[in-house]
Amino acid sequence: MTITSNWILFGDYSKTQRTKFLFNSLKIFNTMEFNYAGFWRRVAAYLIDMVLLMIPYYILSFALGINMMANMDPMSMDSEMPSGMTTLIVLLTILFFGYFAYFESSSYQATPGKMAMKIKVTDLQGGRISFLKALWRNVSKIFSSLILYIGYLMAGFTQRKQALHDMIAGTLVIQSEGTKELDTDV
Repeated sequence: MTITSNWILFGDYSKTQRTKFLFNSLKIFNTMEFNYAGFWRRVAAYLIDMVLLMIPYYILSFALGINMMANMDPMSMDSEMPSGMTTLIVLLTILFFGYFAYFESSSYQATPGKMAMKIKVTDLQGGRISFLKALWRNVSKIFSSLILYIGYLMAGFTQRKQALHDMIAGTLVIQSEGTKELDTDV
């Protein structure tokens, strides 16, 4: 008795049935409809995250002995940069990108601000993104900021409510509690 790989995979199905099975298997990726997070919900989540990030900013500033207001003379254009400022900028950049990449690639798929607004970041199929993809998404926010923040404003006008950095990274921001599966009758 000869057993072929065809028999193991599909049993006694005809070629038409096997083709239909494979087609439906591939179609699963397009059967999810998401409730995309709106522009203002995303803005509110970002503001919450910025408030949370102000805490380590002030702690680092204090630890490095930086008092921005005391060292700046508003009447003088040649005010010196406070000592330790370069260190603060490097640490804050690492903190900023690390904060967003860590939380968005975690099992929550959301920063605390996004969790509060009940939204999360996913790949195009609704799955969890990797740390590197989350990091790329957040580095891509530089492009969203370049021309008067138009890259961010795109989230209010695109079909899937994607900002420029979402399009670059291949991500979606969706409502956490609003995913429904469509019927797949073929």
